Amino acid sequence: MTKVVCMYVMFRSIMNASVDETQFLSMLLKLMNAKNTIEIGVFTGYSLLATALALPEDGKVN
Repeated sequence: MTKVVCMYVMFRSIMNASVDETQFLSMLLKLMNAKNTIEIGVFTGYSLLATALALPEDGKVN
């Protein structure tokens, strides 16, 4: 592999949750009336943001 290709592979974000996954997660949290969640292993924070937006105003992300 060339140096440019290696750098691209090394820094490419491959752990992001898809839009469908985050929408499904948000729907589940709303159906459960979840008030508290915990996020372990945040990569870019995309799923954490979707989780936080799905919680009610008095909800909490740990």
